[in-house]
Amino acid sequence: MWDGNDLRALFIRRKDAAAAGLTYTPQFSADMITWNNSNDTPTLLADDGTNQIVSVPYPAFAPGQNGSFFRINITLAP
Repeated sequence: MWDGNDLRALFIRRKDAAAAGLTYTPQFSADMITWNNSNDTPTLLADDGTNQIVSVPYPAFAPGQNGSFFRINITLAP
C-alpha cells in the first residue's frame, strides 16, 4: 500500500493466532535470496472478529537496492 509517503505491506492474520500457536513474521528481501525479518509491530487496520488486516512498514534498503519483495513466514508452535 502506498500513500505517497509511507510504503507498507498488508496481510491477513487470524485473530486467535496466539491461542492457536501461530506466529506471523513479515520478511523483506531485495533479491529473494536473503530475507530479513521485520522488527516492527504490525499495525491493526481492520478486525472482523475472526481475521485481522495488519500492516508493517517496508524497511529502508541500501542505496541501489530495490526492496520490492515481501512474504509472511508462519510457524506453528508444537
